[in-house]
Amino acid sequence: MNIVIINSKGGVGKSTISIQIASAFIFESTGKKVNHFEFDDENQDNVSFKHSSIIQTFTKQVAKTNLTNTMSDILVDNENVVIDVGANKTTVYVLEALLKSGMIYKVDLFIVPLTDGESDALSAIRIYNQIKNTHKDANILFALNRLSKDKELNSQFDIFLGDKRNIFNNFGQIENIPKKDRHIISLDDSDVIKYSKNFGLTIWELAVSTRDIEKEMKDALRLGTDKELIKTLSFKNSIKQNCLEYLQTNIHPAFAVIRSMIKK
Repeated sequence: MNIVIINSKGGVGKSTISIQIASAFIFESTGKKVNHFEFDDENQDNVSFKHSSIIQTFTKQVAKTNLTNTMSDILVDNENVVIDVGANKTTVYVLEALLKSGMIYKVDLFIVPLTDGESDALSAIRIYNQIKNTHKDANILFALNRLSKDKELNSQFDIFLGDKRNIFNNFGQIENIPKKDRHIISLDDSDVIKYSKNFGLTIWELAVSTRDIEKEMKDALRLGTDKELIKTLSFKNSIKQNCLEYLQTNIHPAFAVIRSMIKK
């Protein structure tokens, strides 16, 4: 199973989607460690997950790499690959390498993340067209990222989805895409994404961990353990509960969409 995360617009949450959704989906589906490749000359976000037991991380310097050969090496020699593609010129070079090498046909799913800006939406449509112009049967999924809990999805992403209330009569950019290809997931903005990175573990791992932090906290309270330890355990317990909630409300629904697309 091979998944590519791509959008030429920066700051749309590509690393979040590649780690928290794509990598976790492959591991939950296969039980095998994921080979996570990050192509970016400026940021190497995947190194933050060095404690993860489900991801093996690799970073590639685009300027120093023969990308055409590298794509063949990665996608032919490895199983269960996630490729996180950096923004701007990196997107252009990596997509070109996928096309030239023919490795675009080895990709099971392209995920195009975007936030609610106009440039995000326009870039997402451009990426869709570039992929489809070569590989008309490619699976492409749009990930609407950093959804605010204070806003409705259609309201926050009205530039991409269109004005559903017909107040401003906005034309959504998604109207440029055939209905059969309008595959969408959305992810809430949440502190658990930040804490996951700080712990060096995916949200999926934190949520399914068998460590019973709540019991540890209760035992610490009963034994009158050091107050700072109790506070730390209380904090970790709240993070675990929030990760469980995020898994149920965001991650697993995204998995269901991906699973249905890959089956088709």
